[in-house]
Order: sequence, then C-alpha cells, then structure tokens
Amino acid sequence: MQRITASFFVLALASAPALRDSSANAAAAITFHETIEPLLQRHCQVCHRAGGSAPFSLERYDDAVGWAAQMREMVTTRRMPPWGADPAVGKFANDRSLPQAAIDAITAWIDGGTKEGDPAHAPPPRVWPKEWSLPEPPDLVLTTPTVRVAAEGTLPYQYVRVPVGLTEARWVRAAELRSSNPQVVHHVLGFLEDPGEEGATPRPWRPVFNQLELMQGANPNERPQWTLRFRKLIEHDLRYGEAGGLNGYFVSGLSGGGAVQFAEGEGKFVAPGANLVFQVHHQPNGKEAETSTSLGLWFSKGPLPRSLDTRGVSTVIFAIPPGDPNYEVRAEYRLPAAATLRSLQPHMHRRGKDFRFFARPPKKSDGSGGEEVELLHVPRFDFNWQDEYVLAEPRRLPAGTVLRVVAHFDNSADQRGNPDPKQTVYFGLQTDEEMMIGYFEVVWDPTELDDGG
Repeated sequence: MQRITASFFVLALASAPALRDSSANAAAAITFHETIEPLLQRHCQVCHRAGGSAPFSLERYDDAVGWAAQMREMVTTRRMPPWGADPAVGKFANDRSLPQAAIDAITAWIDGGTKEGDPAHAPPPRVWPKEWSLPEPPDLVLTTPTVRVAAEGTLPYQYVRVPVGLTEARWVRAAELRSSNPQVVHHVLGFLEDPGEEGATPRPWRPVFNQLELMQGANPNERPQWTLRFRKLIEHDLRYGEAGGLNGYFVSGLSGGGAVQFAEGEGKFVAPGANLVFQVHHQPNGKEAETSTSLGLWFSKGPLPRSLDTRGVSTVIFAIPPGDPNYEVRAEYRLPAAATLRSLQPHMHRRGKDFRFFARPPKKSDGSGGEEVELLHVPRFDFNWQDEYVLAEPRRLPAGTVLRVVAHFDNSADQRGNPDPKQTVYFGLQTDEEMMIGYFEVVWDPTELDDGG
C-alpha cells in the first residue's frame, strides 16, 4: 500500500545518488549539490519547502547552511525526519527515518565546512503540487462552510454534514483533506453516514459496533457513574461516526494528515445517497481567523475487489492520577471475521508516552498456536506526529484474533507540553484531556467468521 500525505509522508521519489564515504578523511569531499541536496529532496523537502508545513525551507544551499547547526542536532538525535516506530518491531512501507549513512553524510558535510560544490551537478528541483497532492484533480470535492475561529479559548468540536451526492455506489482510491487555514485546525476526521438505501452494488461487509466496548476496564457496577461523567459526550459527540471516531473513521487529517492513496485493487466504499460528516477541531492561535475544510475524492473506474475499513481499539475508562509518570491503559478488540491488516495508528493527546499493538491469534483445534505477536512499538509518542504505520507486508489475521493495545501516559511535570500535572485526567475531546485509541485498517473476509470459541 502506498501512502502520500501533504505534510509529512514521503512521496514516491527517484533514488538519491549513492552516499560517499562520510568518514573524517572524506568529510571535506562531501558537497551540497552532489550529496546533501539529493538527501534533502528525498527526506526533508516534503515539509521544508516554500508553502510546506515546516517553519523554514531547505530547498537552497543558503537555506541549508543557515540551518546547519540545527539540522545536525535533529538528524543525529533522530528527531527529524519524525518517525516513532521502534526499528526492532515490524517493518513499514512508509518508514521515513534516515538511514545511518545519510546521517553520517550530513554531519560530515557540516563538519567539513558545508562546501557548496558545483551547482551544475545539482539534481533537478522537486516540483510540488500547488493544490492537491495527486497530479490529476479529484473527481469530487466536498467543502464545509467558512467559519470564524476565535483568537483564544477552548472550542467544541464542530460537526458539518455534507451530502456526497452520489446516485450510484463508488469506490474511493484516494482522498485528501485540506483546510484553507491549517494554522487554526488541529484535526479533521470524516465519517460516512449510510442512508441504508439499496444500491446497484452490494455493500461490503463490516462488523456491527458495540458501544459497550468503550467501557472495557470498568466493572459492571461502575458503568452508571462513568456514563454519567460522559453524558454530554454520549448525547452529542459520540453520536457521530460510530462514537465520534473512537470506533474508526472514513478519512483522517489527524495532526497534519493529508492525502492517502490506496493500493491497487483496494479502496473505501461510498453508498449512493450517503452523507459525509466532517468532525473539525479548531485550535485558536492568538488571532481571529476564518477557515473551511475540503475533502477531495478520487474514484476508481469500477468496483474494487477489496474494501478497506478503518476501526479503533479504545476505551474511555481511565483516570490518570496527578503526577503519575507511567500510567497504563489497555484495550482489546476481538476480530469477528478474518482480516488482512494494512496499517496501525496510535492516538493519544499531550500526556501520551508510549504505545504498543499486539495480535494474539486463536489456538488451533489441537491446542497449538495462539502466541501473541507485537506489531508496533512507539517508545516515544509525539502528539505532533500521529503517524499511520503502513505494514510493509500485509498480515493475515484469522477470525477470533485479539488485537491488544497498551499505552502509557506521563502526567508528571517532566512531560513536555503537559497542560497541568496537578489534575486527575479523564477521557475527553480537548487536548488538555486524554484519549487512547489504536486505529487499524483492514480488509475483512466474512467467509471466515469467529465462532466465539
């Protein structure tokens, strides 16, 4: 599966020239145009460019020299390019972490005096899309009305229902969320509302959502008090999109997400007469602003054999004590049918510390098997980079497999960005509250259903 995001997923690029020897003896031979510029084009300029999401550009020699010291620190500490997955757990198709040889080349170039080299040897400049990430325009664009965002304060989530306007079933092969003023938009999720009308094409199978799954971790006699605590959310936000995103989404713009292009033969189904509900979380930045959100959809030319579904493993049952540096929250989901796993995406807020995904298949009839496998480990969760980790090799999961997620939260004063370490923290929608969701994307195979054993 190929993923493309407007802000930080690496687009399909031509391979950079082979790196030169970056030892101390060869440092003086490394120059910008011959060695460093191709690396920046491949790994950095998707964000660090004019009009990109980063605060400065790395498209020219003078840019790179001016930011050389910071660049050295960021690549040697592996803070940039941002990539959270533990390299010892799993392989991912969209891994944008720098190879050690690239880090060595950049540091050697800086240590060798940031030589420019011959501009005639520079690679051709990257050409960036002006509006959408794909070369061809989308087949359909859905746009919310423009809203005014206050300069400060805590804003409730906004839900905007827009008719998709289809008269026949279609499959989405690519999608992209764009905000006209992204500086004041924290995230956008898109949910499909299926009107239940019969279309010309049968709907792909997907499991029925059980809202009690969100209460896992609570004793039955505790559920009334938790329900009372979340009453306002249940009556409003959790009515949308199968629990407001806790159970999954149709499209995502979490923390700067963007375009996604699905693998050949795969896509997301849209029924005729469906509505798209935008969940928009605006975030004031000190200045009053206006913004609207658009969703571009690219359709396949016909039905697709494999329909994708994005679901969530989550719970709302936790209370993180004040000052606790390592509070653990767990949740699990038993697959009601066999599935092919495509991607994983942890979601927490500012106190998020680390996150793990596990899969435990059911035991075979002879009692063998059933050993749990770790799928993803994000040891240093970063609220600002909530990546979707696309498996390099899709994994077949039999019916009855238990997907388990384990997250830790740091509510101490040592946690950078902690809004208030003196407060007990509960589930909530705002970033000073917390969430724990393990999103996963699958292709369901309902020919193999869980027998409940």
